[in-house]
Amino acid sequence: MNRSAIILFALVCAVAMCGLIARLIQMQVFKFEYYEDIAERKRLRLEILDAERGTIYDRNGVPLAYDRVTYDVAVLISEFDPTFEIAKTLERELKLKNVLSGLDAHLFSVLSRNHCLNSRIDCGIVHNPARLKTLKEKYPLKYGAFELIETPEGETRLFLLSEVLFQRLEVLANLSKTLNIEFEVLFKKTEEIRNRIMRTTNAYERRYEMNRPQVIVSGVSREDVFRLELDAERLVGVVVLERRKREYRGEAFAHILGYMRRLNEEEVEKARAEGRIVNRAYNPPEVFEKFCGDSFFVDDEVGAYGVEKYFEPSLRGKKGAQLLEHDITTRRYQILDRIEPSRGEDVYLTIDAGLQEAAYRALKERGIVGAVVLLHPTTGEILALVSHPSFDPNRIKDAEYYRSLLEAPYPLLERAAKSSYAPGSTMKIAASIAGLSEGTITSNTYFECHGYHKNPNAFRCWVYPSAHGPQNIEEALKHSCNVFFFQLADMIDAEKLVGWFKRLGIGEPPPLEIGATQGILPTPEWKRKRYENTVARLNDLKLKIKGQDADDSLKEKIDSLEKITAIYREESAWVPGDSRNLAVGQGAILVSPLQVARMFAVVANGGSLVNTHIVLGNSKESENLNINPSVLETIKNGLRRAVFETGGTANKSGLARFGAYAKTGTAEVNKKTGSNNGWIAGFAPGDSPKVVFVVLVEQTTKHGGEVAAPVAAEILEKLFTNKKTADENVVLSTKD
Repeated sequence: MNRSAIILFALVCAVAMCGLIARLIQMQVFKFEYYEDIAERKRLRLEILDAERGTIYDRNGVPLAYDRVTYDVAVLISEFDPTFEIAKTLERELKLKNVLSGLDAHLFSVLSRNHCLNSRIDCGIVHNPARLKTLKEKYPLKYGAFELIETPEGETRLFLLSEVLFQRLEVLANLSKTLNIEFEVLFKKTEEIRNRIMRTTNAYERRYEMNRPQVIVSGVSREDVFRLELDAERLVGVVVLERRKREYRGEAFAHILGYMRRLNEEEVEKARAEGRIVNRAYNPPEVFEKFCGDSFFVDDEVGAYGVEKYFEPSLRGKKGAQLLEHDITTRRYQILDRIEPSRGEDVYLTIDAGLQEAAYRALKERGIVGAVVLLHPTTGEILALVSHPSFDPNRIKDAEYYRSLLEAPYPLLERAAKSSYAPGSTMKIAASIAGLSEGTITSNTYFECHGYHKNPNAFRCWVYPSAHGPQNIEEALKHSCNVFFFQLADMIDAEKLVGWFKRLGIGEPPPLEIGATQGILPTPEWKRKRYENTVARLNDLKLKIKGQDADDSLKEKIDSLEKITAIYREESAWVPGDSRNLAVGQGAILVSPLQVARMFAVVANGGSLVNTHIVLGNSKESENLNINPSVLETIKNGLRRAVFETGGTANKSGLARFGAYAKTGTAEVNKKTGSNNGWIAGFAPGDSPKVVFVVLVEQTTKHGGEVAAPVAAEILEKLFTNKKTADENVVLSTKD
């Protein structure tokens, strides 16, 4: 070799060395953090631990919503199917493609030729002998399953031990027998998983998925789990996962408890912006403590309605985490650090499960669309809040089932607190308190009922063409005489009448943790604004028309609009008919059954407006309305006579045996069809009230005393004869 050649060779070596050094400097200095992160990802893994959701109980400790433990069967692909990881390594190290599909093809080729008993199977891989030997030495554990065989043609081929290639099929066959599930079903599921992981381009995520349990059978029994444990040696790579599924007591509680749903896109983006979204595939180890707490997976579920929604932050609990280190020798992870998840807080409701179910059953068995409220008269605790029809929150995620709920009679509609109805004669209680408290009438004031008031075609008594004759307030409540209250409404100042309705909680949402409607209380101001809006729209329309070229037809339109506008202006004034309608619960007034119950509690407890609530220990001080005791006594006498005396609208209700005082109500909804809302509201026992009850029946052609009262009687039967349904402070025995 001449001198110039030596110099050239030295230069080439020097350039190569410089390149190598530059590359090392780049890796060790400039990209140190990058490669350190890759190494750390391979070594460390952060696993997020879900928290158990809090349980929702009734007042007596009966669980209404709880996490039920379920069991899923999963496979660890890296152990269940060794060929998967082998194939990926061969592809990487030997720069090959589609090795896994090739191994699968060889497997099924062997099966089709019935050569399952061969100890070695040709993988169809021919490569440089030295490279293959180096690979086998580099991965001794992984490739102990391989043999390198030199063929007569001088080729070095990879042969895989048949037990490795067939392992997953053998495991699936054993699992099929243990769980009594068809082999084809299990095979199809595992193939879907293998294909999905195979398509993953990120090496770390693929490795993570291979070592993460992949569910293939959900909801197996505890007996199945026991059998799987006994067969563990024959089920390599099969693991049992303990899961939690939210369970609900049933339809009777659906509108109170609510249900769970997946996070929506807006919630996910908000949580992501706050750095509270956890990746199921990979989380950097440095966020170990950050993700312990108020964090979410994108597919997490949250409360969608009712108690589940309004108490979501406390029910949810806080996630935990564990930091795992990968052992390259055993290919398993060991726990370096762990923060336990914090279980969600339990919530205790004021609801009595037995009473709730009894009330729901009373409506359901009669095919009634309606609602029931049971309320403690002094504490404001809601003992039952029932809406029928309802739905099964355990099935709400079933698409077909959910679609059926969107049709009449609309089971998703909550009727006890979040819907409002024409209240009918139940509002005569508010009118009575107003009239007596303002001195407009006394207990000895009599009005003559002729069957109608002033105009037989407008303001009739419900007994028309009959009549009640002379009535005082007690008799008017007993007979539910409309004419008495029409005359009272004519005498009392409208603002004072409306003012007492407001003080009794009408027109405002009752306090309730899960939300309630305010309904509609027509007032002079409300009516004026309502018609002013219409007048404003009519004026806008007139201006548009005037802006056009005038002709006779346009002038006629303007004249017509001006006449209509004048009528609306006239209608915006509060007139005696508005007060009359309000006094008997007709016209524009709409209330919820819970609002009616709250109003009756004022009479039952001696004049205080209670703060209704559904969570135990969440009571607040009631508002004393400073009503004269003699006023309340007079009204109680009227309600007592309605139940106990012949001719009373609730006399045939069956409520007398519980000592109940009550008022019926029938609100006309549709004149053409004769459809009404039927009501019964009261408290029992009347002389020492322990419970306020309200029953609403929608769209009935009967009166409240006929359809609603029997429901109330059945519920009170349950309440007063079965102490086990509620605590001693609520239930009275009929023997007491």
